[in-house]
Amino acid sequence: MDDGFAAFERRVRKAAITLPDRGYFEFAATLVGDIKPELQANKNLLNLITSANRRFGGYPYFSVLHGADLPERRPRLVEDTWEQAVIQPAGTSWDMKTIDFWRIEATGRFYALRAYDEDLDDNLKPLCSFAIVLPVWRSADAIIEALAIAREFATSVEESKLAIRLRWSKLEGRTLSNAYSNRFWPVRAVAHDDVATSSFELPLDLPDSAVGARVAEALSPLYRKFDGFELPENIVTAEVEKLMAQLF
Repeated sequence: MDDGFAAFERRVRKAAITLPDRGYFEFAATLVGDIKPELQANKNLLNLITSANRRFGGYPYFSVLHGADLPERRPRLVEDTWEQAVIQPAGTSWDMKTIDFWRIEATGRFYALRAYDEDLDDNLKPLCSFAIVLPVWRSADAIIEALAIAREFATSVEESKLAIRLRWSKLEGRTLSNAYSNRFWPVRAVAHDDVATSSFELPLDLPDSAVGARVAEALSPLYRKFDGFELPENIVTAEVEKLMAQLF
């Protein structure tokens, strides 16, 4: 995870971009198991990443933007690692406002970073709110896509797993929000720690039906930062099913 964040910072420096103070969700994973020996840091690997992506949600994690309008938004090979960055924290209402970065190594290491939607939304004050439902969607999407890609890396899916770490930053002082959700939670919980992390392992052959329960477990350390808030597993599972129904 720290290597991934350092790569993101290098990309920002090279692009001479000054980023506003924003919170980030980070995803890091390492494939535990034998990797296909033919995998190399080349175009074939990028094509594999592209074809393995299951494309849930409007802008899934590890999306490969081959035809991006700006060259700096297209994937590039850096130190034998495929990287892609779309960094646009401001703009007009027609622009895609996002800070999104990912990198994947042929050795089976994955990293992704994305700024909180709440901090890029013109209707919300940055660094103040934390949408209850978005961590479910973001975590589930990153997990689902990484598992799908890792299955194409592994020599044996049944004998391999992903060691995963999630990290959320800039939490202190934020209040839980019902933004972006059709559900309503009557809470005003506030975070008093700045960072939350969660580490766990998942088998590569994890069925889709089991993703919701594992996401609920993985998110518990995050939600507890907000005055001990707990999001019921059945709610998490329902939201994950909703995400997986949105295929693009």
